[in-house]
Amino acid sequence: MPTPSVPGIEAHARTATRLHPLAGTPTSADSHVGGPMRWPADEPWPYCADPLPDGSLGQALLGTAQFYCRDFPMLPFPAGRDLLQVFWCPAVYDGRHHHGYEPIALRLFWRDSTTLNGPDLDQPEPVLVDEEAVPDHACALRPCQVTEYPHSYDAELLGFEPGDDWPELAAGSKIGGWMPWWQSGPTTFPCRDCGTDSVLMLSLHTEEANDGCSCETDETTVGWQFGRDGALNILVCPNDVEHRPTPWID
Repeated sequence: MPTPSVPGIEAHARTATRLHPLAGTPTSADSHVGGPMRWPADEPWPYCADPLPDGSLGQALLGTAQFYCRDFPMLPFPAGRDLLQVFWCPAVYDGRHHHGYEPIALRLFWRDSTTLNGPDLDQPEPVLVDEEAVPDHACALRPCQVTEYPHSYDAELLGFEPGDDWPELAAGSKIGGWMPWWQSGPTTFPCRDCGTDSVLMLSLHTEEANDGCSCETDETTVGWQFGRDGALNILVCPNDVEHRPTPWID
C-alpha cells in the first residue's frame, strides 16, 4: 500500500501479516485454519469449562487454527515455544453462547512442537454447535506482510480529521496491525489477569479480500461468520501472552 498523502500519518504505520487462507488439505505439521492439530500423547482433548444445561462437561473445544513460529515469527511466542494453537467452544443453547459476558469462549495453547509425539486426534463430536463458529473446510495459509494505518475511528482520537483520502483497513484475516472496528469503536481491553491494556494479536475475518495487499493470490473464505460479517479479534497481554486472552467480535 502506498503511503497516503496525509501529513503525519507515517508515524502511525503498523505492519500486519495477512493470512490468505485457501481451501486445501493441511496436516498437523502445517500452519492452518481448520486442519488437524498436533497433539501430546499424554494430554486429553480440552473441553469447555462451563457446564452444559444438563450439568455435564460434554462439549469439546473446537480446534480452530495453529501457527508455527517458522511460518509466523512475528507472533509473541514465549521462550521455548514454537507452536500456537487456537481453540474455542462452539456450544450454544437458546441461540446464545453460554459463557457469561464473553462473545466466544477462547483458549490459546503455546507449545513446544518437539515434545508433541502423539497421534493426530480426530475432533470429538460437538454436542451443541453454533454452525457460524465452525470452519466449512481446512485452509492452508500463505502469509504476506502489509502496512496498515489507523482505522478512521482511531484517527480521530489521534488528532486527525479523516476524509475521503483516509486509507481504510481491508477485510481479511491477519496477525497484528490495527484493530478493524466496524459496529463498535475504539475502546481498551484490560488484561483479565493483570489489568494491563491488551493488544491485538490475531484477527479472523468472515470475509477475505485482497484489498490493500500487493500480492496476487487466490484465497477462500473459511466458512465461519462472526457477528454481521465481522471479525473475531483476539487480544493478548503484552506483559505475558499466557494470561487469559480477550476475544472481541466486531
